[in-house]
Formats: sequence, structure tokens, C-alpha cells
Amino acid sequence: MRKILLVFGLILINWSALAQEDVYKGNYELAARFSPEKLKKMIFSTSVDPHWMKKSDRFWYEYETSDGKNWYLVDPVRRTKTPLFDKDKLAAEITKASKILLTDSTSSSMS
Repeated sequence: MRKILLVFGLILINWSALAQEDVYKGNYELAARFSPEKLKKMIFSTSVDPHWMKKSDRFWYEYETSDGKNWYLVDPVRRTKTPLFDKDKLAAEITKASKILLTDSTSSSMS
């Protein structure tokens, strides 16, 4: 009986040893591609911080992508999301205003 139990025990031990998974080397090159420093260059905004407008159900938020920052106005009641402003139009207006300021300041300094 002892011999049968001993043989059975050895078979179980060998069988469990064969069932172990293979050990693989770590892929450090792949892991390095997803380091926190490199992820910061790929992932910008991951959450929304709503700024609620006074006496309104609407809010605006900022969202950053690889193309730059975007601002959106959200109306949950109407289920709409629109850009808060037109970035190109705003840039043109700022450029126009700064040129006026530059020409005014250079003409007054020459007098």
C-alpha cells in the first residue's frame, strides 16, 4: 500500500512540475515605450473639469490634444457641445489688435 501511495505521489509531483508555465524574459524595450515620460507626450487630457456658468445649466471645459488646446461649451439640456470660440478668428483679431497697438506706439514714439 505504501509503495502504491509513493508511486502515486511521485506521479503527482512530476505532473505538477510539467504543468508549470514557461518563464519568459521581460520585454523592457516594449515597456520603455510606455514609460510615464513618453505617455505624457502621447496623452494630454484624460478628464473633464467642468466650469459651470452662473444661473445656467451650461458649462465649459478645456481639452488638450496633440493639435493643441480646445475649449467647448456644453448644454446638457439640449445635448449639444460646441466650440467655445473660433480659434482662427480669435487669432486674427488678436493679430489685428496688436498691429494697431504697434503702429500707434511707433508713430507716437517718433513724434
